[in-house]
Amino acid sequence: MDEYFRIQENFNSTSVAKQNSTKFRGYQINWRFEGFPKLISKPTFLTYLQTSFDYQFSSLMIEAIEQEIDKLRFLFNEVDEATKRYLNELGDVTIITRNYSRFLLSAYTDLRNFVNDSLINWVFYNALHEDWDEKTISYDADLFYQMRFKRLELDFQNNLKKTLKAIYKLMPNDQTIKLMLETYEVDMKQKELNLIELRTQAKLNK
Repeated sequence: MDEYFRIQENFNSTSVAKQNSTKFRGYQINWRFEGFPKLISKPTFLTYLQTSFDYQFSSLMIEAIEQEIDKLRFLFNEVDEATKRYLNELGDVTIITRNYSRFLLSAYTDLRNFVNDSLINWVFYNALHEDWDEKTISYDADLFYQMRFKRLELDFQNNLKKTLKAIYKLMPNDQTIKLMLETYEVDMKQKELNLIELRTQAKLNK
């Protein structure tokens, strides 16, 4: 549906902060959000990080970073397609625009926060071969990052659930959507418990 492309383009031009920054050990790390659906340019992201920290990544580290960007794109595209599929049931452009714009805003916020608080930290802890320090606790950098990525996946699932709730509000007699929402609730509660277990496994000073 061309309408989704139009909504994305409008969102990218009006609601996205292209230039972003975060802190790592006193360094200001700059990076660029390219908008949907590209999210992040691999070469631009690598250049920004290496320049900001004055550090050259190994070829293996570059490959690992590029793989994580691919995973982010895959996650967005997967949930984006599901969101469009559900919204198509409504057939009302105004309602679709409102709900798809909400989905994009939530996805953008979750992705931006993840890059700032998780991806960039993982890159430098991994490159420096150091543990991930969070307050007074040290974590295995890879395991802690995996836990954070699982949290992002859960955030995206919650975003999709909000779309389903909005549709169900408009179609309260749709038993399929009702069942899907009930299934989501059970699944997400289990995943919350799994996240607690993953965090515990990542701790080094237990």
